[in-house]
Amino acid sequence: MAARGLLGTWDWDLLQNRFYGDAVLCRQFGRASDSWGRDYQAWISAIYLDDRDRIDVQIQASLRGERMAPQSFRVSLPDGEIRQLLSIGSLRRDSQGRPVHLVGVTIDLTELLASEDSPLALRLGNRECQPAELEAQDLYHPLMRYAPVGMALCAPQSNLFLQVNPSFCAFFKRNEAELLSMTWSELTYPEDVNCDQPLANMLLLGRLDSYRIRKRFLRPNGSLAWGDLSVAAIKNPDGTPRTILYQIIDITELLGIQDQLKDQQRQLRSTLDSLLDPHVSLAVVRDASGEVKDFRFIDANETALDVLHLSKDKLLDSSLLAIVPGISHSPLMSLLMQAVHTGEPVFFDDVPDPTGGLVPVDGYVEIRAIRVNGFISLTWRDVTERHHMIQRIAASEQQHRLLTENASDVVMLVRQGLIEWISPALSRMLGWSPANWIGHPFEQFVHPDDLGLAKQSCQDEQHGGSSVTRLRLRDPKGKHHWVEAHSSAIFSNEGIQEAIVASFRTVDQEVAIEQELERRARFDDLTGLVNRSEMLERFRILLSSRPRKVPLAILFIDIDEFKLINDTYGHFAGDTVLKSMAQRIHQAIRKRDWAARIGGDEMLVALPGLNDLGKAMMIAEKIRAAAHRPLAFAEHQISFSISVGVTLASSTESVDAILARADRAMYQAKQRGRDQVMAISPD
Repeated sequence: MAARGLLGTWDWDLLQNRFYGDAVLCRQFGRASDSWGRDYQAWISAIYLDDRDRIDVQIQASLRGERMAPQSFRVSLPDGEIRQLLSIGSLRRDSQGRPVHLVGVTIDLTELLASEDSPLALRLGNRECQPAELEAQDLYHPLMRYAPVGMALCAPQSNLFLQVNPSFCAFFKRNEAELLSMTWSELTYPEDVNCDQPLANMLLLGRLDSYRIRKRFLRPNGSLAWGDLSVAAIKNPDGTPRTILYQIIDITELLGIQDQLKDQQRQLRSTLDSLLDPHVSLAVVRDASGEVKDFRFIDANETALDVLHLSKDKLLDSSLLAIVPGISHSPLMSLLMQAVHTGEPVFFDDVPDPTGGLVPVDGYVEIRAIRVNGFISLTWRDVTERHHMIQRIAASEQQHRLLTENASDVVMLVRQGLIEWISPALSRMLGWSPANWIGHPFEQFVHPDDLGLAKQSCQDEQHGGSSVTRLRLRDPKGKHHWVEAHSSAIFSNEGIQEAIVASFRTVDQEVAIEQELERRARFDDLTGLVNRSEMLERFRILLSSRPRKVPLAILFIDIDEFKLINDTYGHFAGDTVLKSMAQRIHQAIRKRDWAARIGGDEMLVALPGLNDLGKAMMIAEKIRAAAHRPLAFAEHQISFSISVGVTLASSTESVDAILARADRAMYQAKQRGRDQVMAISPD
């Protein structure tokens, strides 16, 4: 049965060619949701044959950017019944302006068109009727109400709103009553009021069926909103406008993103042109078989133009082989090929110019190439002077290098914030190749939580000191290791810091031992609960730092006849009971509460923020009930109970006094037959 009088919604995903319709749409087409295809072709083939080409032409035109007017068409249901539908859609684009979705709504008009009482006076057999000829009150009201875009109907001459839909109200941040009392001029930014007046005049004169424009509009709070406004005339049979249909889409965010993109592009341009190193972007040129045969210049900074002695007009779109002929059989061409195929950054460091054209004759160059969005970003630097300087001091460094390369600790040299050299011990210690670190900041490999320690160490070195720091460094698998780093600054004769030399070694085992010793000093090994000394320290901090009258409840727990359990089942069974009881306590208390084992089978629970003795007893009863669950041990089922003493802490009392009162309450529970909860008020 068709879905009469209801709106069906649909969404055509243009990138995946998947067509999605809701249950109402499926009923309008007389199909079960799982019985017809989900691509566009399956949907269009469900339309009545005589209407199919017309609808397909309109949809394809909308994808090319033409306005999509409401479309009426017929569908033939599986039982042979023919239904008259009307659909209205809207094209959605991504941030780059590409069509990505066509969405819309569809309504069944069969009964409306066939009714003798309908003021439309239309019939199903009249194929000449168009949606623009339908009365606004009878037809557009249900379509407008559920349309995903803002829609409004206006009188042609008065410019007064006749109808507005919820999406239109949402765009302007006003309710329907407000908008029906306003005109377009009141809603439009003053500078944009008359920008489409010539188009509007042509529309009213019948010289134009529709137009589309972007304008700024005012919202109640004074803010501006950009709207993509489509305007169409709904005409009388004589061609004169009956009503004006407006559709508006909020493009404020889209334009903001486009502005941000333009700003980023300008910033990138400024950054590239400010670089001292030459930089070019290359597009890959392939032959008919898809093999890389050349590269084409698509961008270059000012430094690159100076080095290559070319203007930007002459360089852009030129072949790399034409501009630098010596590159064809050079290592640099292999480097660029590697960047294309792997997508990984590749580089040459301090090598003779592999092309003979990037730096002066007999020069040395440092080259970086990386694939970015299908293009190759190529940067090079003339390091001839640095190379010769390094050669001059190489002899004096040789002895030092032999020592550092064979040292068990990792030794590195950091200059201008980047690692210039690091010893091979890095591979053995952390699994990195030295090349993975060279040219990168040391902080790149530091655990985020330890960056403050690394920064403080650098500040100490800048003031002429040395530092010893423990921090965590990342290995290639993402695991972090504790290291102990010793670092100091190297200063020139003028007292200017030139570099930092540092060494480090892993201390994972030492740190683990220290952490385990600290844990054992604070927690009970058997149960995992806080031990007695840690409990007393926590009480001391809690009672000394809290304001007066901040509540605290205490539960003192003792396992009944625990000695009998040890004598009957053995001490290992007793240990199992203690561990199980600790787990049951944790399950019964709140996240902010904590528990401690204070000796033997005695445990204590602190309930911060609780000043109601009755509520504290309810928690105690919950723990007591949890203790009743039998514990499976070997082939036995061990049953046990607990006695619990409850009290509230007074802000004027000592820790010993509070614990003593809780202990007395527990013993009262014991004296009353065990398996009891007893409370003593601090009053």
